[in-house]
Amino acid sequence: MGVTSLLSRRPLPGAEQTPEGYCLSWRGVAVMGVLNVTPDSFSDGGQWGSVEAAVQAAKAMAAAGALIVDIGGESTRPGAEPVPVEVECDRVLPVIRALEGSGILLSVDTRRTEVAAAALAAGAHIINDVTGLRDPQMMQLCAEKGVPAIIMHMRGEPRTMQQLTHYEDLEGEVFGFLKDQAERALAAGVPAWFWIPAWALPKPPSRTLPSSERCRGWWPMATRCWWEPRAKVLLASLPALLCLESGIAPA
Repeated sequence: MGVTSLLSRRPLPGAEQTPEGYCLSWRGVAVMGVLNVTPDSFSDGGQWGSVEAAVQAAKAMAAAGALIVDIGGESTRPGAEPVPVEVECDRVLPVIRALEGSGILLSVDTRRTEVAAAALAAGAHIINDVTGLRDPQMMQLCAEKGVPAIIMHMRGEPRTMQQLTHYEDLEGEVFGFLKDQAERALAAGVPAWFWIPAWALPKPPSRTLPSSERCRGWWPMATRCWWEPRAKVLLASLPALLCLESGIAPA
């Protein structure tokens, strides 16, 4: 497999300093570990009840081979209610501070500029925005700080997104949004990542797997659209995928 590179204007663990900034390269597929320090996320919500437990979980992910650990303090599962900014900060910032200097590449999963700014100050390296940088202030923050952003497609917000699953052209709308946002991010000065849409996050279940299959042919187009180095991220909802493949209705 080829080499993928990630560029940032801020230091990254294991990165080489270049005239353009700090460049982290790896060969083949890299794994992002997801660490939800929430009580209600659909995967590991409530499992990490203390900062110490969350830190140990992050270190275990890195030891198992994860290149990135993504830390989130607000559930974005379908139907989830928003939490105050202060609560989200109280959940993620102590964990990020405790992992600063650990050598682990950290991303913060947030759709709020205030949380993202505080997380960067605490030691995070990447902003993972489930709303795809729709907030101009979030895009401006990533550009000003010179950090990579992970861009994702989501309609509405978690508590409403499952009501917004009708698409005239699912692939065209989703990929068009991602392409447009990535181009805006690059033009604004963001060393952007590109996030392929998640299976089962506000998409009709029968349509999400074909979307992911289309990614195989679409990634080369993305490479032509944006100068390298660029990374592409694929998020697969394992419970939803298993239900889809087995024919079992989700719980």
